Amino acid sequence: MGVRRPWRRAQARYPWGDELDPGCEYRCNIWRGSFPAKHTAADGCKGIAPVNAFAPNGFGLYNSCGNVWEWCADAWTVQHGENSPALSMDLPSGANRVIRGGSHMCHDSYCFRYRVAARSANSRILQPGTRASAEH
Repeated sequence: MGVRRPWRRAQARYPWGDELDPGCEYRCNIWRGSFPAKHTAADGCKGIAPVNAFAPNGFGLYNSCGNVWEWCADAWTVQHGENSPALSMDLPSGANRVIRGGSHMCHDSYCFRYRVAARSANSRILQPGTRASAEH
């Protein structure tokens, strides 16, 4: 089961505001350079970064976007409302879950999933570079 966390600013493009690199300070691990030909690793990371490679957000959470996908407890749906399957933690066999946050392979030319509002669907089979958390 996933953990629901209110760690993203709903009004902003990124968890820290609307600029990707405010004051030329890197805040997340994404593909820097020309995808897929040249990864400059300008943010100091080529591949998956250590958890504390960037400053935490206002809730003290590290890597809240970029680096690795986050596999969420919510069911993926385009149906919203009172009877939405996203409201249930018990997913039927074969159901897709929401993934969010983007990864170190995301580049704004094709994958802009490190934005706060971005959501995608993924099956129960995790792909490399996916984070999942458990309830405690």
